Amino acid sequence: MGSRSPSAAVPDSPGGLVPFMDTDSVSSDADILSHVSRGDREAFAELYDRFGDRVYGVCLKVLANRDLAADVAQDVWLQIWHNSSRFDATLGTASGWVLRQAHSKAVDAVRSAEASRRRLHVVGQREAVVRPETPADIYADAEEAQSVRTCLDSLTELQRQAVNLAYYRGMTGREIAAQTGSGLSAIKTRIRDGMLALRRCLASYE
Repeated sequence: MGSRSPSAAVPDSPGGLVPFMDTDSVSSDADILSHVSRGDREAFAELYDRFGDRVYGVCLKVLANRDLAADVAQDVWLQIWHNSSRFDATLGTASGWVLRQAHSKAVDAVRSAEASRRRLHVVGQREAVVRPETPADIYADAEEAQSVRTCLDSLTELQRQAVNLAYYRGMTGREIAAQTGSGLSAIKTRIRDGMLALRRCLASYE
């Protein structure tokens, strides 16, 4: 079975006392859940023996990743340990309740992963350095290229470094920040101010 036993992660029952349950005398899943809700670790182990494979199977079907399914299944069992008192036999079977916990937890994991990917995509777009044009695009011939070099030399060292890395090496703001050890906002400011100064300088050659 791919799932890991959750017993090590399950806390002791209140007061450190673990109620005894003779599992041989308990025949229904609902009875076992009732004992689990009272902190019976033996009942919990019995429930795991009955449903461990199926809980893992539900998680694997939703997540399609064995390692992730095993991790989520572990969370499912902790959730069952803490929330077993919420089971209501008048609303359905114990087995259905257990497997719904697994399905719900797995779906939540998928949604969380998708939300994280969307956030990273948005952040990446925001942090990408927008380069509408490069100095070489603005002044292409040899004479004007010399003007560009002269104006680049007139920038501060930090502005010149940021502009060169962004426009001549094609690096993003995040990459420049990582290479130089500076903050991303500082890099964006240097590029913006550097390009404004460069434009003003180049305008004087027109």
